[in-house]
Amino acid sequence: MLALTFTSALRARATTLRPLVTARRLLPTALRFLARPQRKDALGFTLVEFVLASSLAALLATALVAVFTRYYSELEQSNQAFVRQQQTQYWLHWLWRDMHRQALVDQRPSYHADQQCLLYGEAGVRIRNTHLQWRPAGAACDSNGWQALHDPAQVRFRALEWSPEALCLTSRSVSGPARLYKECMPWPPF
Repeated sequence: MLALTFTSALRARATTLRPLVTARRLLPTALRFLARPQRKDALGFTLVEFVLASSLAALLATALVAVFTRYYSELEQSNQAFVRQQQTQYWLHWLWRDMHRQALVDQRPSYHADQQCLLYGEAGVRIRNTHLQWRPAGAACDSNGWQALHDPAQVRFRALEWSPEALCLTSRSVSGPARLYKECMPWPPF
């Protein structure tokens, strides 16, 4: 029995010393690894890698700027078309209401197609040099005293048409390709 206890004590002692023996063997290898000089290529990017990365970033930035400017240009043209359409509808509706009010008390409007001029009651409206002009009283197509109604930087009017069936205004784009937009409202209003 004494032998059995002695052997088990030796085994227990050997298991506790085994990690120390393993560490003692690995210590010189670890010290050699730490004392070894570092490799030069592990410190960062080389000049070639930096130039290549910069070139790719510049190429990507150029492509993004080109796409953005094209998108912005299309958006600006779309916005101008919307403003032109909105302004044309606004002034046509204003003219239609003004003529409707005058038509209730006065005679039929007088339209002069060659001068782009429409006289109704005492008032009149005409297109002169892409401007929509209005004269509240004493209107004659060739007289002075006409007032511009809109900002020509937003919309330029091309034609004013009136017939016993409809009242129409035609406008064109301020910049870019010349696109016409025509808006009509029925006439007579009642």
